[in-house]
Amino acid sequence: MLVQYFCNIEISISEKLGHITIREDDDSGDKGITQNRLVSTTINGLLMESNTVLFSQFFEPNNEPGHMRGRGLIVADFVDEDERHPYRPQKRVRRDINAILELTSYTRKVAAIGGTFNGLQNTGQDESVVVLTRWVFSQLHRPSFSVSTGNWEEMRDNMDRWGETMHRTMVESLTPNN
Repeated sequence: MLVQYFCNIEISISEKLGHITIREDDDSGDKGITQNRLVSTTINGLLMESNTVLFSQFFEPNNEPGHMRGRGLIVADFVDEDERHPYRPQKRVRRDINAILELTSYTRKVAAIGGTFNGLQNTGQDESVVVLTRWVFSQLHRPSFSVSTGNWEEMRDNMDRWGETMHRTMVESLTPNN
């Protein structure tokens, strides 16, 4: 599900952030490897580009806590130079991303309604809890044209919203339709 999100990230960004985002690459779709060459237009009309390669792998279950059902790992790294899709600092602000995401699952007892936190009355039933641990480093590069302080602030604020968009999309896909 998380890999699917990254394969269609331009759709989620456009829908949830209001930035028109297009994919400029023709990702080959190799198993476990995805390239995202994206160009977004901010609300103020500034063009921002990123070129990131994602590597994903599922690890089989083992006896470590959180790994008993297996775990997923996604590592993202920005592409520094790309002859096929060069950066355009005269027209766009470049955004580099490094990220590590780990998806694990735990089982816990379901607390009874009215149960207390410390006294934890439980129903005897188990429930699955999915945990996404995320580390992200993002960097904006100064383009060859001037950018107002307000535009820098918008881009900085939107960097955090990309992560929120991913989280919101995951929750939506895990929530059963009513």
